[in-house]
Amino acid sequence: MVRQISIVTRNSPRGQDMMIDKSEMWMRPDDWKQYEAYAKGALRRRFPTALVRANVYLPGKLSGVRRQIDLLVDSTPAIAVDCKCYKRKVDVKHVEAFLGMLQDIDFRCGIMVTTQGYTKAALKRAEGVSWQVDLQIVFPRRLSEYQYTAAPLIWRDQLGIFLDCPPGWVADNAMTHTPDTFLVAMYPIGHTLDSAAHLSSFLYGNIIHKEGVPPSIEASADRYEANILASSPGSQFEREHLEITDEKGKTRPALFRSALITTMNFGAEHALYVDYGDWVLLLVGLSAPGEADEMKGRLLDVARRSFTMRVVDKRNPSSWNQRPRKVIWRDQNILAQSDLTIEA
Repeated sequence: MVRQISIVTRNSPRGQDMMIDKSEMWMRPDDWKQYEAYAKGALRRRFPTALVRANVYLPGKLSGVRRQIDLLVDSTPAIAVDCKCYKRKVDVKHVEAFLGMLQDIDFRCGIMVTTQGYTKAALKRAEGVSWQVDLQIVFPRRLSEYQYTAAPLIWRDQLGIFLDCPPGWVADNAMTHTPDTFLVAMYPIGHTLDSAAHLSSFLYGNIIHKEGVPPSIEASADRYEANILASSPGSQFEREHLEITDEKGKTRPALFRSALITTMNFGAEHALYVDYGDWVLLLVGLSAPGEADEMKGRLLDVARRSFTMRVVDKRNPSSWNQRPRKVIWRDQNILAQSDLTIEA
């Protein structure tokens, strides 16, 4: 017996429609994969102890056929989530279909997420059932001032590197305000920088000077490992030498390092050092328990999808001249450019 259905929204009073500002959208229009990833990340943050699965099939107890669920939250009670990314408002037929599916799979809780709101008929139909209904609206706005699903450009001096987020992840440049820290962070959509660092997988990118005499990526890794051992004695490291071919076909030497840090209770740390002459692209990933192989793949994929650009920064040197404020969709026009001027 279905007892509760919630049609969830964000930043909208009950029953009130709002217009979407297309310039503030954090995803491409009608990009349902990004939209579903956003909902999944948000649910992981809301239910940190529950497993959130995508594209789940459950048997229909009334229909006798398998029913597809966009997202399933394995909580108590379990929650079925239906993600709507339509060009039009959710209508009464969508609400009825969702209610029917919940009854078929015998779920007590459901969440319908919608970008475009709902019609009056849909609201009336939802409020007319015998269990509590809360109908709201989710808009695909940018997640926060610093979160982007586009490709961030980071740079030191005139070396600029475009980095592409893993699928369903966002780029965050909040920490670039702080001296001697990373230039960009990436984590699953729906998290904040803090929640991702504590509850989810997380990676950050930086451009560092090559260390050693003569300078090498190995010497750069030596220094970072020495810093880890100083604060976490007994930590263990493994290294693997490889080559990375980027988006434009340029192949560079690279070093992948994994670490089990004695003072870190959350999974493992992985680092990828890519040789850029006098500079090193450093990508560091913190993986949740059991996701070490996935994090290695993410770091390698981010590096392979990267490409360089000469950056001429004309801003005042006292400003945040390393802040990756340029967040641009990857397209052929961007790939064809070799120079980018950052105006004051």
